[in-house]
Amino acid sequence: MAVTESPVDFGLPGDTIPERCGVREIRDVTRILEDAGIPCCMAGASALVWFGAWRVRCDFEICVPTEKVSQAVELLKSDPHDKVYQPWKPENFQPGALTHTFPRFKLRGVSLRFQILPSDDCAFNIYDVDRSPSGLPYPKLESYAQSLLDTQRRVDLTDLIDGMNLTEEWGEEHLNLDKMTDVAYAKQKNAKILASMLPGEDPFDYPGVPAHARPLREIWQEIDRGKQKRISLELPVEYFATRFFAYGQGDPRLDTTRPHV
Repeated sequence: MAVTESPVDFGLPGDTIPERCGVREIRDVTRILEDAGIPCCMAGASALVWFGAWRVRCDFEICVPTEKVSQAVELLKSDPHDKVYQPWKPENFQPGALTHTFPRFKLRGVSLRFQILPSDDCAFNIYDVDRSPSGLPYPKLESYAQSLLDTQRRVDLTDLIDGMNLTEEWGEEHLNLDKMTDVAYAKQKNAKILASMLPGEDPFDYPGVPAHARPLREIWQEIDRGKQKRISLELPVEYFATRFFAYGQGDPRLDTTRPHV
């Protein structure tokens, strides 16, 4: 796929800044996909923001069925959508991730980018979603939390737990903790990461996913029990249950005043 090169990955000179962090524009993308029979769901930092995490979102990540990734890309490159969206250079490599291999687009004249992710990488149910007040599709909490556990996305899982103030008991009730991490997924992903290397690159520059089995309950308890310790010095512990969640705050998904979801 041809890409537009830019020395700085913040857009092009003269690009406008979208209102509401670009939510309306991304909603248009999801509607184009859904109208074409391509189910989709927000993933990555966007999903974590929906669940209350204080994440910096550089790109919107949109997950579609793996077998429909090519269809989604060709749709966005076709007339009339190609007048709005342009293929953009891939994301930089991130340890344990394949984001640098996924199709990426930018809105023409707007400083806003999004990626198309395959569902086999997301590993959650993209067919059963919740809608934000803006109309964006987000994964169900239980499915998303289970996927982060299974695939050992520990940083994301930590942010999810802190964003929603999830408890050990919640995990016991809503998740399957009586199994091990998905070693087959880890090995397949690591193979894809190595296959994405350019000739002459050092494999040690492309760290992958831990491929040894660990009990999910052990991981869940370890991360959940660290909520208080993760609260920074700037936040008084008498007011904050986690670094993202104040006492008495309520479910962030029910907050209709958030313009960025």
